Amino acid sequence: MDQMDETTFKEELVAHLDMVYRFAHSVTRGNKAEAEDLVHDTLERAIRYRASFSPAKGTMKQWLFRILTNLHSTKAQKSSREPSTPNETIEAKLPPAKDATENLADRISLREVVHSLQDKFRLPIILHYLEGHSCSSVAETLGLSLSAVKVRLLRGRKEIQNKLKEPRR
Repeated sequence: MDQMDETTFKEELVAHLDMVYRFAHSVTRGNKAEAEDLVHDTLERAIRYRASFSPAKGTMKQWLFRILTNLHSTKAQKSSREPSTPNETIEAKLPPAKDATENLADRISLREVVHSLQDKFRLPIILHYLEGHSCSSVAETLGLSLSAVKVRLLRGRKEIQNKLKEPRR
């Protein structure tokens, strides 16, 4: 059976809602409003294009994560073309307000380091290590080759290690 009935489809959507939200929260670097918008857009697109889902091609979770990833990439491309205000640019570059004498390793959490990674490293790290996807599942979800995923995981881990080892400023 290549298609699932509407009731089963909706039950599957609801069953994956928490995972989709968690992933959206990670993808948006913890921005709750953006994550909620992204989940809403993902579900809207999944329902609209329900006929394109086929269990033979992959799991519902992979399909939803792929939709979410594509939507996020599209929004990121659009926002990179929009000029930002000087205050937004400055605030984005400022470190969190903390005691300047604290060690960087004490100041920055692993989550902040992961969120600071470029999307091409951050998304595979989140999918593989936080969401528990296999490398082949990450490759399918992100539309990459298996070797590209493994390279991005390796480089992402190295970047995390380097950021955690940075000396105090």
